[in-house]
Formats: sequence, structure tokens, C-alpha cells
Amino acid sequence: MTRLDKDIKKQVEDYLTYKQNQGKLIFFRLNTGDIIIQGEKTRRFKGCGITGASDLLVIRARTRSLFFPPSPRVAMDYSENIFIECKSDTGKQTPAQRHFQKLVEEMCCQYILARKLEDVSGVI
Repeated sequence: MTRLDKDIKKQVEDYLTYKQNQGKLIFFRLNTGDIIIQGEKTRRFKGCGITGASDLLVIRARTRSLFFPPSPRVAMDYSENIFIECKSDTGKQTPAQRHFQKLVEEMCCQYILARKLEDVSGVI
């Protein structure tokens, strides 16, 4: 049985909501596309977001030891940004999505192409 993009996205969002309710992260959807702005006599389209942006953005706090072996006295707090693109078993990234992934990874952020919940739960 082939899973649909929307089914995988729902599973991932449910999992992230659970983690968010535990206070372990925050996440939100990155909606992109056009919106219609309706005036009294006019109607116009406005683009939102970045073309090719992932479906979800996760932000979580991390602590890393600056030495090996790890020393609890010398640690650095930082945030980790994880971008998640949900695709079906046969879904393919568009050229814009591959370009967005490249930009994100060049900024030292993590990018997950999730085809099943385990692709996310194994990392987050």
C-alpha cells in the first residue's frame, strides 16, 4: 500500500506535537504559495514563503560539550534547526525543493526527507 504525502505529514505532525507538548521542541508548517488579497474593488495575488521550502521546521535546544570526553562544566547551549519535507514512497523532490535542501544544508541545518515516521523519529 502506498502512503500519500498528506498521510505521512499527518503522522509526522502528530509525533512532533507530542514532542512539543513535552517541551522538547517547537515546530510549525512552512506554507508557501499564493494568497488572494481581496479589497473593496480590487483583488490581487501575493506570494508567500520561499519556493521549494520544506513542509515543516523544527527548532530544539541542544547542549554540547566542548571537550572530549564530555565535561559537564564546559558546555555550550545552541539551537538546532531541522527542516522536514514529507513525501510518499514514490514522491520526488522538485528542482526547487532540491535547491532549498542544498541551501539549508550549506547553512549547517539538518534536512530530512521523510517517507515514513521512522525517518523523523530516528533523528528527533
